[in-house]
Amino acid sequence: MDRRMFLASGAMSLLSLKAVSGTAFAGTTLPLMPARMAESLCESYMVNTKIFYASSVYGHTDAVVDLLKDLGVRTVRERISTGTSSGTRNQQSAMLRLAAAGTKWHGTVSTIEQWRNAGAANKQVLDRLTEYYTPRLGGDLSLLMRSLGGVNEIDNPHNGPDWAKHARLMQTALWDQATARSATRDIPVAGPTTRSDYTRERAAKLGDLSAITDVGAFHYYNGGTSPTRGISERIAISRPNFPDTQRWIVCETGYNDSPQDNKN
Repeated sequence: MDRRMFLASGAMSLLSLKAVSGTAFAGTTLPLMPARMAESLCESYMVNTKIFYASSVYGHTDAVVDLLKDLGVRTVRERISTGTSSGTRNQQSAMLRLAAAGTKWHGTVSTIEQWRNAGAANKQVLDRLTEYYTPRLGGDLSLLMRSLGGVNEIDNPHNGPDWAKHARLMQTALWDQATARSATRDIPVAGPTTRSDYTRERAAKLGDLSAITDVGAFHYYNGGTSPTRGISERIAISRPNFPDTQRWIVCETGYNDSPQDNKN
């Protein structure tokens, strides 16, 4: 089955769902919501990708890029890869092609395990980003980059009891490197992401990151329910980390059919 047949079969499934949903929810009254422009709605969503995973389905880079373009995706989220692997080369090719089509990149930088060499780790990534892409974009990296993101899921148990300290080291290094370069100075810097079970206690441990971030960030695995149900609560929990921000990136969430136990 090619990707167009796959999309067509998915559309038929949605039509079938619509046909039965009228009966199932006939008695449900939904609150009125103010209408939003379709353009602003499209701009509000992004898709997580791992194009640098060359040994996975993402190794079919042409098909992935074509599908993202067909879907009209405006932003992708993917860690910025360095080195010379086939996955890195796939990422470089794909991101330039997506940029030409109007799709921008929320590029996350480094991992929390690199905290001992936070400055060098972040410098290496931003060196590679600016040296490779900037000349290929006529000197304007903003044609590609939507934003830069901090490290992933800083409060994972395997990160140890000093995770908050290490996360701050990595975020500070990212901020310093990004704001020191003319190519990236005007690209927004998002904070590190936290797990779906993030608590107010963990937020207090991490502290205020407003001096080293422009955009708040967190993950929200919603277990098959509407992701909008818990967004306000999650923002409230993370607000001490980003007290002044008006912009948030909810990186790993969405509409899905996973079991409603919040473990998947």
